[in-house]
Formats: sequence, C-alpha cells, structure tokens
Amino acid sequence: MNFLKLNKTIDRNSADMDEDDVLAVKSSLKDQNYYNEPKYGMTKIPDNEMFDGIKKFQTDNKLKVDGIMKPKGETENKVNEKIKSSLYSYTFSGNNA
Repeated sequence: MNFLKLNKTIDRNSADMDEDDVLAVKSSLKDQNYYNEPKYGMTKIPDNEMFDGIKKFQTDNKLKVDGIMKPKGETENKVNEKIKSSLYSYTFSGNNA
C-alpha cells in the first residue's frame, strides 16, 4: 500500500481533477474496502463509486461528509493514517518473517 499524496482536489463538481489522483484515491479506497471496482476495471475517470466511497469513509471516520478530498486535507490525512496503521500492524503481527 502506498501513501496518498494528492496534487489537486478531488470534487464531483470540478472538471480539473488530476487523473493520477483519481486512480490513487480509488486504489487507496479499494485497499480499505471503500471502493467497489466496476466490472470494466479501475480507470482514471471519476465515477459514482469513488465519490460514494469517499463519503462512506468520511462517515465511518467521523469527518466532514462532503465527498471531497483536498491535498493535505483531513480526509487525505485520515486515509494515510489508516494506511500507516495497517502497515504497522502487518509488520508487527509476525507477517514479515
């Protein structure tokens, strides 16, 4: 799992999203079971599943529920906190032997 580092804001109402950011958000959400990959696969195109996943993640983590992720914002930071926590628990659970 890689840490998330957004270049631009992810927002349903913006036409100026970075395609690599979109793919990174989908991948991070999928790793944490917040993104259901469509049958056609994961693309760099924003989709409803991604925005639904962002909102569900925000709800479950008691963040502002707006479906928006900003660079260095609370949602990005919480995603990275969860990634760090899962890496830490994997490393110290004996799975690295």
